Amino acid sequence: MNNRLDSRARKTLLENQLTQLDQFIKNGNHDECRRLLNHYNPKKIPRRIAVNIAELAIRINDPTYALKVLEDILFPERSFLIPATNKEKILYSKALATLGAIKAALDILKNINPNEEPEALFHRATNYLYHWDYITALPLLQQYCSLDNITPYRRLVGKVNLAAIYINTKKWDLAHEFLTGIKLECEQNNYSLLLGNTFELMAQIDIYQGHYDQATPKLEKAYNLLKDQGGFYTLYVEKWMTLCRCLKFKNSPEIEQLRHVRAKAQALGHWNTIRECDLFEAILTENEALIKKIIMGTPSEYYRQRARHYFGKNIIFLGQYKLHLYPIVNNQFLKNSPLDFKTQSSADKNSLNNLTDIPIFDPYLSSSYQKSLYRKPMLLALYGALTIDFYQPQTLGTIFELIYPHEKYNPFTSPHRILQLLRRLNKWFTDHNCPLRINFNKNEFKLITTQEIQIVIYRSKKVSSTTQILYELKQSFKDNAFSINDAIEVLKISKSAAERLLKKAYQEKKISKDRNKFGVIYRLAKRKNNSKEKVA
Repeated sequence: MNNRLDSRARKTLLENQLTQLDQFIKNGNHDECRRLLNHYNPKKIPRRIAVNIAELAIRINDPTYALKVLEDILFPERSFLIPATNKEKILYSKALATLGAIKAALDILKNINPNEEPEALFHRATNYLYHWDYITALPLLQQYCSLDNITPYRRLVGKVNLAAIYINTKKWDLAHEFLTGIKLECEQNNYSLLLGNTFELMAQIDIYQGHYDQATPKLEKAYNLLKDQGGFYTLYVEKWMTLCRCLKFKNSPEIEQLRHVRAKAQALGHWNTIRECDLFEAILTENEALIKKIIMGTPSEYYRQRARHYFGKNIIFLGQYKLHLYPIVNNQFLKNSPLDFKTQSSADKNSLNNLTDIPIFDPYLSSSYQKSLYRKPMLLALYGALTIDFYQPQTLGTIFELIYPHEKYNPFTSPHRILQLLRRLNKWFTDHNCPLRINFNKNEFKLITTQEIQIVIYRSKKVSSTTQILYELKQSFKDNAFSINDAIEVLKISKSAAERLLKKAYQEKKISKDRNKFGVIYRLAKRKNNSKEKVA
């Protein structure tokens, strides 16, 4: 009875602390807010305040806590519970997107009626925009801006994003028409943030059309409006100011300034600005080595198409690529892009071909570091996930969707599975005297090295998710029999997911099954010896 009273008292206390938690965040005291939230079991947060708590968790960049608060609401074990509201669904999808589980976030958003909750359309569009998929985002934003049940300010935000799409799809006249109307409305209502964004976008039109002198005063106005806003706003303007001068004068001092913007973006952890700086440096210096790095190190085909178009050369996302990595020096490299090589100028752009004395790590060759990594399918898949993007660190959600594409992300079990896999890969590197390591930084993970090295990356190799999961079972049971409950315990998946996996593996003759007095038991099929190692 006392425990029940204590539980009720704690819930009441949490409700009373909502205002205090909000004030902590407004004052920038995220750690104190996080400390208070950690006193409460997220599974036992009362539903009447679940949305409030989830919003607070997202604001302090703790999406996993938000998912745990809402998990039983969106995916209840008891079917008679009241279905999740649109607001609860949107917050859950936002938390997933923050973790990098974009596919799962979109699956939730697309089932929300936009007439009931227009913000679902906006969030769907921004998820596509984040991956430069302007074609898919365009009709979503157009529909969003046409709805009657959004505020004038939110409609204006939608129009600013629409203008950005028109710019990136070279619809200059339509973009200028949109921005002219937005500028007038922002000036009338003193929307300084949106007005600053508008001037920046108008300057982009001028830059893309070669009107550099017209772009400069617009960028100066944008900077004056955005300099007190915080965040990355001034970084964007500084980037376009530098690009404007680089494209106008095309000289070494301006290109060097572009590298300063790149270094600033590295310090702030704004990875896509680093990617953009590399792209324009490659264009300005005609550096084929750098443009190949961008193409091979960018997972979005939409961005790769953009890079090919502006560089004027069709470099395909396929085959073998050697990426040159450098060690951390005085802790400075932690702030650089996750995977990097020294930027080459046009004069020495072929120098990477002469790196004969630098050790090479190839996951498919035994000669690289004793045993080859490809014999460990799960670790190989993780290596692929960590190297899919040379610029941006990978997050829990992104890694999970790459390795387990057909499974639902579970905030209670999925992080543990990925973290265990990351630790295993780190141990493999250590055990095999390989200088590679995985750097853990909150929810971001990237490969670093303790010595100069080239790592080989293959863009055509795929390992099936079934093979990866079976490997986890092999690690636990070897040649011993196991039950479905044993598989559930090892893999941390639901019973239905385990049943689907074992059924598929049995059909593919990757496991055998039998019965004993306790029920059905399984064994992994023995792998046939292959005397020759192949690089697929």
